[in-house]
Amino acid sequence: MMLLLLILMAGFNGLSAAGRTGNTVLGSLSPPWLLMFYAGLLVGAGMAIVGVVLPGLKGPVVEAFGLGVFTLPLLGYGAAVFVATGWRGLLTAGSFAVVMSIANVWRMFQVRREFRAARAGAVATHTTRHVEGS
Repeated sequence: MMLLLLILMAGFNGLSAAGRTGNTVLGSLSPPWLLMFYAGLLVGAGMAIVGVVLPGLKGPVVEAFGLGVFTLPLLGYGAAVFVATGWRGLLTAGSFAVVMSIANVWRMFQVRREFRAARAGAVATHTTRHVEGS
């Protein structure tokens, strides 16, 4: 949860300081790509946080979707680092983005499995109550 909050703040700070990135890999991106990067971080992390705290079966779906939304900008950042600096830059600066993307995909599969189990339990409970009530 703390990492999601940090990514949410990074997206907000990036949007508020767009155009003042200086001599960085992100500074070499065109302004529309830069805005999409930070907006993707902000929206995706926000949705993932809402999904974590949302009760019921809707929470895991929102969390997984949010993780997917902010995985795309992270992969884009890893690709931008690789293009700008090669393997050396990817291993140093881009490694966090790539590892975080892999962790997000892993968590999305976990959430999918949990959602299917919870949905199967809810259907079984509903069917049992319906049969007992007849």
